[in-house]
Amino acid sequence: MSIRIHIILSLLFLLSSAYSFGQNSLSFIKLALDENNISLAEKSIDAYFHEHSGKEGRDAWILKGDIYARKGILELEDRLMEAQTSFRKAKHAYKKAKDSESFQGSSSINAVGEDFYETKQTHLYNGILSEANGFYLQNELDWTIRASKWAMALNPEKRKAYEMSINTSLEIKDYVRALKCIEAACLQFPDDADFRESKKNCLSKMVNEDAGEGQWEKVKVNLLKLIEIEPRNGDFRFNLAMAYNQLGKPDEAIEQLVVSTRLNPDDYLSYYFLAKIQYNKAMALQAGKEQKKLLENASLYLQIGHHIHPRQAAINDLLAEIKSLLSKG
Repeated sequence: MSIRIHIILSLLFLLSSAYSFGQNSLSFIKLALDENNISLAEKSIDAYFHEHSGKEGRDAWILKGDIYARKGILELEDRLMEAQTSFRKAKHAYKKAKDSESFQGSSSINAVGEDFYETKQTHLYNGILSEANGFYLQNELDWTIRASKWAMALNPEKRKAYEMSINTSLEIKDYVRALKCIEAACLQFPDDADFRESKKNCLSKMVNEDAGEGQWEKVKVNLLKLIEIEPRNGDFRFNLAMAYNQLGKPDEAIEQLVVSTRLNPDDYLSYYFLAKIQYNKAMALQAGKEQKKLLENASLYLQIGHHIHPRQAAINDLLAEIKSLLSKG
């Protein structure tokens, strides 16, 4: 904006009869906004609302929303966290305009139709996403995610912001943030297969990462979430059994391995670990009926595993050892 126009607007503001506003004053505020004098427009609209408390009217609420929408975009361009507050104020103002009872008469400020609220929301939503995409192209991925989340808060019924936030979070391997966004998307779009698949993939990556770090409690929690998505996935059951075993819960591990053998009957590893865990439990006991029963169960599972994979050394070695123990008993 030129210095001359800025001076003229400032003088008009000072000469506006000590904030005694009418329709012409809304026109003046609109002019300030059009000239991108956000500070002057914001001060003027605040004064207008102070003078017309409870009687603001739809035009004033729309204009207030436009001011905060423009302010938020400018703050976002400058990487300012204050943008989030401005977007919230814009959404609130547009909602108040939609709910306003002042629907009579034409507007000299805004040409609006019945769907103006959705139009305003969509315009601001697209503006925020445009900034988010710009951040992504500049490799400012944290700001990409932040802007996407603000767009989600503005209009949670549109999926594009969810996708941008999820994909960017996965790209930087921030799986916790990605999962939080995916779960929000799944709540908003419960029948969306793509988001369910994204949740499965994200949880699988978290399981692999946590297992590599020995975080078995986290592995267990996320595998249980995966099983909620695919209860008949034998691999998830097997991996959960391994987590339980690492956590010192052999009975829970055996339970999951039994389910795994039903879902994946040709998976010799499930039979091997069923036998191995029961063998370990037996070796912790004194010789007797309970130990013998555990060893016999282990032997049966190993025989099934041997039938599936006859040359698997671990199965054959353990089977030979158990047979030797049983022969002595």
